[in-house]
Amino acid sequence: MFKFRHFILIPLICWISSTVSGQVSEDSLYVMFGEAGRHLELENRDKAEELLKEIGTIAERQGMNVLHLYALLYRSLNYKDAGDYKRMATLLREARMASGRYEIAKDNPVLFDFNFLTGLSQYEQADYESALFYYRAALDAYLQDSVRGSYFIEDVYNNIGLCFFKIGDYEKAFEYYSKSIRENRLSKRKINDAVEAQRLKNMADACQGVGRFDQAGKLFRNSGIILKDLPEGEKKKKQTANYYDDLAEYYIEVEQYDSAHFVLEYVLANTSDTLLLINYYQNKGRAFIGKQQYEKADEELEKAFGLCRGYFTGKHDELGETHYYAGVSARRADKLSVSLEHFQAAIIASSVGFDNESPEQHPAESQIRPREVLLNSFLAKAEVFSDLGNYTASLSTYKRVQDFIRLLLSRHVLNDESRFYWMRRSKSIYEAAIQTALLAGDKEQAFLFSQSSHGFLLWQDFMKEESMRASVLPKVFIQEEKNIKLDLNHRRHSMFLAVEEGDKKRVSKLEEEIFELEYDLEQLNKKMEENHPTVFALKYEDGRMPGVQAIKDEILDGKSALVEYFLGEDMLYIFLLTHDDIQVFQQSISTDFIDDIMDFQQCVSRVRPDDYPVFTRTAVSLYQTLFSDVEKVLDVGGFNRVLIIPDEEIHLVPFSALIANVPQNAINTMRYDLLPFLVYKYDLSYNYSSTLYTISNDRKGRDELVSFAPSFEQNASGESLDSLLFNMDEVLVIQEIVGGRVRLDTSATTGRFKDDIQKYRIAHLASHAECNDTMPGVSKIYFSDGAVNAGEIYSLPSSLDLAVLSACETGRGKIRKGEGVISLARAFMSSGCSSIVTSLWKVKDKQTSKIMKDFYIQLSQSASKDKSLNEAQRQYLKTSVSSSYYHPYYWAAFIQIGNREPVFKQGYGSGQRILLLVLGVGVILLLLYVFLRNILEIKWFAIF
Repeated sequence: MFKFRHFILIPLICWISSTVSGQVSEDSLYVMFGEAGRHLELENRDKAEELLKEIGTIAERQGMNVLHLYALLYRSLNYKDAGDYKRMATLLREARMASGRYEIAKDNPVLFDFNFLTGLSQYEQADYESALFYYRAALDAYLQDSVRGSYFIEDVYNNIGLCFFKIGDYEKAFEYYSKSIRENRLSKRKINDAVEAQRLKNMADACQGVGRFDQAGKLFRNSGIILKDLPEGEKKKKQTANYYDDLAEYYIEVEQYDSAHFVLEYVLANTSDTLLLINYYQNKGRAFIGKQQYEKADEELEKAFGLCRGYFTGKHDELGETHYYAGVSARRADKLSVSLEHFQAAIIASSVGFDNESPEQHPAESQIRPREVLLNSFLAKAEVFSDLGNYTASLSTYKRVQDFIRLLLSRHVLNDESRFYWMRRSKSIYEAAIQTALLAGDKEQAFLFSQSSHGFLLWQDFMKEESMRASVLPKVFIQEEKNIKLDLNHRRHSMFLAVEEGDKKRVSKLEEEIFELEYDLEQLNKKMEENHPTVFALKYEDGRMPGVQAIKDEILDGKSALVEYFLGEDMLYIFLLTHDDIQVFQQSISTDFIDDIMDFQQCVSRVRPDDYPVFTRTAVSLYQTLFSDVEKVLDVGGFNRVLIIPDEEIHLVPFSALIANVPQNAINTMRYDLLPFLVYKYDLSYNYSSTLYTISNDRKGRDELVSFAPSFEQNASGESLDSLLFNMDEVLVIQEIVGGRVRLDTSATTGRFKDDIQKYRIAHLASHAECNDTMPGVSKIYFSDGAVNAGEIYSLPSSLDLAVLSACETGRGKIRKGEGVISLARAFMSSGCSSIVTSLWKVKDKQTSKIMKDFYIQLSQSASKDKSLNEAQRQYLKTSVSSSYYHPYYWAAFIQIGNREPVFKQGYGSGQRILLLVLGVGVILLLLYVFLRNILEIKWFAIF
C-alpha cells in the first residue's frame, strides 16, 4: 500500500519534472495535493476524489503532464481503497494512454508509480502473474532511485511476496517478506513497528503454507506483541482485523476450532472492510465444518456468498474459495451432488475463460492458473467421483491435477525449497490417483502418475541443460548465470557455517547477499527468456514427460525390464514394465518395512560377525517385499537386466545384495560366500525417474577420460584426511586399460576438475568424500587443494557421459519425497552428466581399486555401464581369496545410476589401441614416402 509519507515527495517530483519541461507549476496545486493526501489518509474518499479530479483538470489544461498523471494515479488509489477495482483499472488505463500521448520518458518517476499501482490493481483482481510483472518493473526502477526507492521499496518487496504466496511459492514469499523487514529496519527513517508487525504476520502465513506450523505460531505471537503496543487509531483497527483473520486460519489448520471462533470476533469488532468480512465468514464456516456443524457452516458461507455477489462483478478467487468450502461442507454432510456443483463453481471462478457447469468437464491447460483453491477443488471433485463409484470421471479429474502440478513446477514456482514442498505434497495426491487408475483398470495411467512423482525436478534440470546445450544462447548469458550460481553456492555454504557458529551478524549479512543474488538470477533468467525464447522451448514443453510406449521403445528389449516403486502411506506399489506388458503389484507395508531397510543398510555398511542373523533376515524380508513378485515374471520371460526406480528409503537398498533365501548350509555358518545374492543373476541399474533413461547420452566432450587421484598427506583444505594407499594405482591401471589423462597428487586440483568436466566424456574421481545429510548442498568431494561441494557441482555445466565417484558415500544424502536422495551423485546428474557410478557407504580403498579395474576392462570391451559394474562385482566375488570378503560391505556399495549405454561403442582394449597406433604411424609414413617420391620425380624431370 502507498502511505501518506509518499505525498511529501510529490512537490519535489513535480518541480523536477516541470523544470525539465520548462514550465512552473502553481503552488496552489501543491497545496491541493497535500490536502487530497490528508483526505485519503482519513478515508474521506469523496472529498479526495473531488480535489484530485480538480487538480487533474487544471494540470491537463495548463500542460502540466506529470501532475495530470499523478492526479489520475492517486484517484485510482482512492478507488482501490474503496474496493472499486473496476474504476481503478479504468483510471490506470487512462493514465497509460495519457503517458503515451505525453511521451513521458521511461525513467520518469511517474511511470515507476504507475507500475506499482497497476500491480496493486492486478493483485486485487487476483491476476497475480500480471501483478508480479508490474511490481518487478517498479522495483527495478526504485532500486535505481535512491531517494524515491527508500520510501517505496519495502512496500514493493512485501507485495511481490504476496504474489508469490498466492501463486504457491511460499518459500519465495517468505524471502520477500524478510527482505521487506530488513529494508524497514535499514532505512533512514525510524523503524515502522506497524510495518514489522504486518510483515511478521505475512511470514507466518508463508510458514503455514508449507506446513511449518511451529514456526508460524512463533511468528504470529511476535507480530501480536508488536501490534498490541501500536497507538490506537483506524490503522491499528484495520491491521488488528487482518491479523486475527489470518490467525484464525492458522487455528483452523491446526484443528483448534474453538480458538478460531474466539479470535474471529476481533475481526468483526475491528473492520467493515468487505474483503475482510468475506474472509471472516469463510473462516467461521470452516471452523464449523471442523466441528462437524454443517448447517451452521452453510449459514456463514451463505453470508460470504452474499458479500461476494455484491462486491465482485465476475470471477474471483474469493468467490472460488467460498464455493470450495461450501462444497466441503456439503460433502461431509453426504450431499455429494451438491458438493460437486460447488466444486465445479469454484473451478469456474478460479480459472480463465472456462464456464462449463458440468462437473465432468474441466478447464483446458491454457485455462489453468496456479491457485491453491483450483487445485483443492480439482482434488475434492476427483474424490467425490470416487465416492460415487464413477472412477472414469475421477481419473479424468486426476489427470487435470497432474497437469496442474506439472505447470506449477514448470513455470511458476521458483524457490527450490518450495518446489521440494510441492513434490512432497503431490506424493499423497498421486497415491490417490494411482488407486483410482487401478480401480478404473488403467495400469498405464497408474504408472504415469507414479512416474510424475519420481525425479520431476531433476528431469526439469536436465531439460534446461539440454536446451542450453542445443541453443545459440550468447556465451555471456551462460557465463553470467554460472557466476551467479557459484556465488550463491559460496554464500549458502558460508551461511551453513555461520549458523553452526551462532554468528547472527554474519547470518544477517549473508541473508541479504543471498537474496540479492537470487534476485539477480531471476532477472537474468527473465531476460534470457524474453530475448531468446527458443532456448527454453525444450524445458517449457511444460515439463511434459514421455509416455509408457516411448519408455518401452527407448530402453526395453527382450532381456530388459523396468521396475518402479511407489511408497505410499501404508501400501507399496510395484510397477513392472517389459517391452510387451505392464504389471502392477501391491503390498501392504508397516513401519517394520522401513526398519528392515535401515537394519539392512547398517549391516551391509560395516563388518561385524554378530550382524549375520540380522543381515540374512532383512535381506530375505526385503527381497520378499520388493522383488519376489517381480522375479516370477522375470524368470518366465528370461529377463536378466533390470532397471530399478526406487522411492524414498528404497534408494538406500543395494538390490545386488538381496537374497531370496538362506541355504540350509549357510544358516548357522555365517558364511556370506554361500548366499545367493541377486548380483549373480541380474545386471542391475538405477535411476531417479524412468524418463531420465530416455535422454540422449550424446555428450560433446572433446576427449575421452580424465582421472583424479589426489594425495592427502598434506591436504591444503586444512582438514584431517587419511592417506589413500591405492587411489593412484587405481587411476594408473585405468589409464593402461582405456587411456586418457591422469591428474595425480598435487595436479589433482579443484580448478582442473571444474575445467575438465566441461571437456571430457568420462571423469573418474578416486578420492575422499563427505556426506552431509542435514544440508546436502555442502556434501563434498576432496582434491589436493581443497574440496568441491554439491552446490558447486550443480552450478557447473557438464559434458560428461559418465562420472565414476570412487569415494565414500557419494550416493548418500537427504531423502526428499518424490526426488530421492539429494547427494553428490544427484548434483552431477543435475549438472548434465547422464550416468553416475556412486557409493552408498564408506568403502575400502583396496577392494574399490580392484572392482574399478574390472569395471573399466568391461567398459573397454564395449559392455554397457550396468553390465560392466555388475560383472566387476561378480568377478570380485569369484576371485576373492577368503569367504569373509564376500560380505556386501566390500563389493555392493557401488551402484550405477542413469544412462546404461556403452561409453565405448567398439572394443577399446589396450592391445587394440597399440594396434591402431601402429597402423596410424604406418599410414603417416606411407603418405610421407609417396609425397617425397613425387617431389624427387618432379625435380629429376626438371633437370632433364
